Amino acid sequence: MDTPKLKYGYTTGACATACTHAALLSLLKQENISHVRIDLPQKKNVLFHIKECNFDPEKASCSTIKDAGDDPDVTDQAEITAELCLNSSQKILFLPGKGVGIVSLPGLELPIGEPAINPKPRDMMIQTTQNILKKFGVSQKGVSIKISVKDGEKLTKRTLNERVGIRNGISILGSTGIVTPFSTSSYIASIRQGIQVALANASPELILNSGKRSEQLIHNSLPKLPPYAFVHYGNWLNEALNMLSKPIPLKRVN
Repeated sequence: MDTPKLKYGYTTGACATACTHAALLSLLKQENISHVRIDLPQKKNVLFHIKECNFDPEKASCSTIKDAGDDPDVTDQAEITAELCLNSSQKILFLPGKGVGIVSLPGLELPIGEPAINPKPRDMMIQTTQNILKKFGVSQKGVSIKISVKDGEKLTKRTLNERVGIRNGISILGSTGIVTPFSTSSYIASIRQGIQVALANASPELILNSGKRSEQLIHNSLPKLPPYAFVHYGNWLNEALNMLSKPIPLKRVN
């Protein structure tokens, strides 16, 4: 009997890009947008359905429901919204949105105070925005984008965001736009991120531990260590040790 093939899903970054695409079209065309197609980094063209679309002459917002496929993703079925307006700066600006975290510690790929929208999703939103502005002949304009996630403040409690300095919401993630069911890559990426934050903040110790229970036991003996000193390796101890055996570059951000 053949094993059922697991269903792929889409990242928060892909959903935010689709909503940004739809909202800008809605603003410029002054009409309701029910669905859009966007190109993901691997050149896959994907259709996204828009749950809600609102617009007036000054701004527009569109939302979609994230489908993580068969992956047990914290943000599966989360409602992601992009609200935007044109600006005169000729720049694509990312503004804080409810349910999306704010960076509060060095060591991540974003400046402190910025919304936790990772570089690749930012690139995706910038690219789709610039393409639409050019198509409509308004490439001299900039766009201010606010991404929000319904109940993002609650969802982040089920992630490791707070220990790496992402406050009050989830991160907008995804380097490919695709969620691979039960992929190890996202967890391994979180290990690397945890190590980078510990190093950037000059943690006096870096504690590799399997999870919350072991962390609590160690923390009872070393109560002065900050949360970012603890990095959970889960089932990937070998990968974590390999990371520590090699220099880990710290990306500088302005």
